[in-house]
Amino acid sequence: MDRTALSIEADTRWMCGDRFERKILIDRGEGKEYFIYNLVYSELNSMPTKLVILGLLRDRDLHGYEIKHIIEDHMGDWTNIAFGSIYFALGKLTEEGFIRKAGVEKPTGRPARSVYTITERGRDEFSRLLKELWSTQRQQYFDLDIALFFVKALPREETEGYLSGRIHDTEKIIDHVTGHKKEQIANPYVPPIAEALFDHSLHHLNAELTWLKEVLRKFESGEWS
Repeated sequence: MDRTALSIEADTRWMCGDRFERKILIDRGEGKEYFIYNLVYSELNSMPTKLVILGLLRDRDLHGYEIKHIIEDHMGDWTNIAFGSIYFALGKLTEEGFIRKAGVEKPTGRPARSVYTITERGRDEFSRLLKELWSTQRQQYFDLDIALFFVKALPREETEGYLSGRIHDTEKIIDHVTGHKKEQIANPYVPPIAEALFDHSLHHLNAELTWLKEVLRKFESGEWS
């Protein structure tokens, strides 16, 4: 596979069981494939989705498709929220009494859309979740570390190939996020704090890139043979 032909064309999201993952569409020269770069949703990680929806509904009533577009256009590079998880969370928030249906839009030639509004209980829940998010620190775990633990199960050359591929992919993701950051920061409707949000993702990506290069160097030098 020619890694030098790799280029990002678009990104998308899809659902797998109870998990939602984020993918970047990549052209490697031998056809297109999807590269998964971020776990987006699980039942155990639904709190940020609920918080975002409640936060957006504090400003105005919205239907699910509007919420999806706001998240994709302005939050997509630094949040873990997928399209499918939005509708799941809307249903849960409605059941719990934090939001309610305010009406139904019936655009010409399109399916009817339920419009949601936040309740007073929902405003209180937003404040509670926001404070919880600020005060909670969770250790992050990385699936790649499991592969590294069993590294001797593969030939060294094959492992080095995987590491080189991940380095190339991570560099392309950094380019993608950096470019989107420039576009968003230039938009006068995007708040200045967006720069810090993009930088947070970029700092993590660059740290991952540095770590991958160091791991590959030690394999190639024989230190971890």
